[in-house]
Amino acid sequence: MSADLGARLHRAGLITREVLAETLAIAPLHGSAFLRALLQRGVSEDALVGYFVAEGFGPLLSARELLAADEALVARIPARLLREFAVLPVRTAGERWVVAMITPSERHVVTELERIAGVGILPAVARWSELRTALADVGGSGAAGPEEPRPSSEPPWLGQPA
Repeated sequence: MSADLGARLHRAGLITREVLAETLAIAPLHGSAFLRALLQRGVSEDALVGYFVAEGFGPLLSARELLAADEALVARIPARLLREFAVLPVRTAGERWVVAMITPSERHVVTELERIAGVGILPAVARWSELRTALADVGGSGAAGPEEPRPSSEPPWLGQPA
């Protein structure tokens, strides 16, 4: 849950108590939406990425790796989930998939991806700015096809009354 993640980020000195409370008041409860809201509030993307790498959720995937994501893997995950969870299957590693995530600590997301894919998932860290671009570029594989809007730089809940 984002409250737990927020508390960890606060203890790590990455966000203030005020930013945590304000963000929890406007963001949905899952972690990727929470992190996107924090980024909109000016929290450093590099600091968040560094936190997850330091917590053992590396490696940090490069923009190049994200743009070269295996289209066959991407096509196996519903486009809505790719955007909602801010995830992108990138490649296989043995019997498992390496999946780029902005919140690789979200166990429920990993569990859901494992259920859908039928394989183990290795979460890897990605910058939201680069992941958002890669998700927009995978439109031909079904991730952001013409029937569904491409991911926006603005989370949909921002600007809505609380």
